[in-house]
Amino acid sequence: MRAQLLALSLLLFLIPFVMGAPASAQETNVQYVVLYAHGFGRSGILNALPESNAQKSADLTNGLDFRLNPALGRSLQIDGVITFNLYLRATGPFVGTVTAQVEERALGGVDNPVPGSKVGTVIFLNTATVPITLGVGPAISYQFQAGSSILLHIGITQASGTGKPLLVWDDVSAPTSLRLPTISAATADISYLSPQSYGGILPAQANGTQRVNVNATIADAIGVYRFSSAVLRFVPQNSTPIELPMNPRNATDYSSSYVVSASFDEGRWQVNLTLEDSSGNEYSFIRPLWITAFYPVSIIVLDSDGSTLPNATLSVGVGTESFWQSSTNSTGWGALTLPSTDVVGPLNLTVSWLGTRSLFPLDVTSETRMTVQLTVFATNIRLTLLNLPLPLARVTLYQTGEVGQVSTGLDGTARFGKLPAGNYTVTIEYLLATYQTQIHLNQSGMVNVSVPFPHRTITTILSTTIIALASVVLVRRRRGKEYPTSFTYFKQLTHGGLPDACYTVIAGNSGSGKTVLLNSLAAEHLASGSSIYITNTEYPEKIRDNMLRLAGDKRAEIKDTRRLIFIDAYSAIAGNPSTDQFSVSSHTDFTNLGLNISRCLETAGKSADVYMDSLNALVVVLRLDYVISFLETVAARVKANNGRLCITVGAGIDERDLTKLEESADCVIETQLQETSAGQRRRLRIKKMRDKAYNDRWTRFRVEEGKGIIFLTHKKNAFPSPND
Repeated sequence: MRAQLLALSLLLFLIPFVMGAPASAQETNVQYVVLYAHGFGRSGILNALPESNAQKSADLTNGLDFRLNPALGRSLQIDGVITFNLYLRATGPFVGTVTAQVEERALGGVDNPVPGSKVGTVIFLNTATVPITLGVGPAISYQFQAGSSILLHIGITQASGTGKPLLVWDDVSAPTSLRLPTISAATADISYLSPQSYGGILPAQANGTQRVNVNATIADAIGVYRFSSAVLRFVPQNSTPIELPMNPRNATDYSSSYVVSASFDEGRWQVNLTLEDSSGNEYSFIRPLWITAFYPVSIIVLDSDGSTLPNATLSVGVGTESFWQSSTNSTGWGALTLPSTDVVGPLNLTVSWLGTRSLFPLDVTSETRMTVQLTVFATNIRLTLLNLPLPLARVTLYQTGEVGQVSTGLDGTARFGKLPAGNYTVTIEYLLATYQTQIHLNQSGMVNVSVPFPHRTITTILSTTIIALASVVLVRRRRGKEYPTSFTYFKQLTHGGLPDACYTVIAGNSGSGKTVLLNSLAAEHLASGSSIYITNTEYPEKIRDNMLRLAGDKRAEIKDTRRLIFIDAYSAIAGNPSTDQFSVSSHTDFTNLGLNISRCLETAGKSADVYMDSLNALVVVLRLDYVISFLETVAARVKANNGRLCITVGAGIDERDLTKLEESADCVIETQLQETSAGQRRRLRIKKMRDKAYNDRWTRFRVEEGKGIIFLTHKKNAFPSPND
């Protein structure tokens, strides 16, 4: 009975090899890596070293785990048959079933079984150690992730007997191990450290040699410790190979870099890096190297009529790779310096012009001059409508993409100049109509295209023109007069004012009224809460005086130092000590400025607003990302207090930086100063306002002494002026 079971176990192991692996496994380059069990008791580890210490054994009743150490340095693909080599004995007679399985222990400590990797067999044990080989078939394809560990789990169930089952490992005579079919576990990159290396093609010096630094970097998912040897060989085309010693330059657990310097004679060389691992596998990585003379090559490009083609792109390479590029000048000539084809083999010249690509073989054995001709024709397209020339039409040509776009002249001709031969799609836009047709270009000359008469378009044009003229007359009559309205009109533009908790940016050019608008908002808020004003452009008292000058009926609130609180950041810029309660020693000291803002918010209480004029002084000396991060932090603090943060920024800031700043804000108000023949005109618009309806049209305004901002509208008494 025991002999029959052992025969069955052997048959189960051989089935995968008899049947053969799937096509995917056979076609890929599989390297079998053996991971050996080491360690003590249940703290077993796996690595690729076969070296054994003192023999170890442990009770297998509750199962044993061996984990790869170190973990995988990168992802590892397996594809093929997994083999388990186990060594077992017992303290007495034992009959049972042993199982083995491969699992992946992820970075979070979760064990994921590899699908299909579990295998088991019936065993008969006594005190003698016996080898048990288990094979998993059919072939298994699985990818372990970088940073995870490969886990070998061995379990056993007892059917009969009095002995305890024991697993034996860490012994030359009992090498318990796991054999994995890996795909590209090891990789190598061979490069040539030279100022002029074109994919391994290097120029020879005058004496016919070149000194080259060869860099070989080995990387392995399991660890480079498993390689027992690394040899670098240089094989010339018709001579004896050269073998050079390799010393690591840089090394980690998963990679080693080697640099070898040598002089090479002119000719073709094959650089071969051979690695051997502890499992007896050999890895070979090959890269060619050419040392050759380079020669000047002149190329002239002609069209089908024999005229030269300027701005043609010249690209020369070996095989499918291009390494040398140039373009033809205004006379159609291009110059390149290219390697000898006696050494590197045939070269490929690709000439590209207006989307067409032509391929020519190139032979270079000395200084060379050659002429190539493209199938390119001088072409014009004439458009006619009712047998009459069609001027001012836009003609666009397409092949794989848009080739060109030209408008017709008074004679109805679109002059494209030279075009590659082939089929084109022509799109013609004229009289608010679009017409499309196909043309085939196979010679120089004029191509005539007749377009249909657009009846509906003409009718539409006439109707639209009449309606537009009538509308212009009506609009001009109705919009001829503007009416002054007070600052309370701002509530109509914003549909009730700025949100209670928001972050607002006021942007505009110099003199456009940014500061006046900021001061007006601050003064307006004093009726219901406190305003905290950070000064960057003027002394606090000067700002208070300016606000009083334009205050109207808000003078009492502006004079109240408990309602209008200043943080003096300007005195530090001017080099004078501040006399205000809240100040900073440097306008760029965001830490101190943030502390002052927090203290002011505590003093001012709920619904306090924070105003800053202007941001340009900070952007000049600090990175904008840093400033935006600070403003977002302040905005969050102010909005949590149910207040608003309002800042101004001038036109000196870069347009991309301004976009970043506006994207971080809840509301953006744009002001503008225009110079006209009638004098200066100021206007503003709400450019953005999150989660709230608003009016985004431009609205003119002016600034008047004692009144502040006065809006000019086309609707009489939308909001009465203070003097109405």
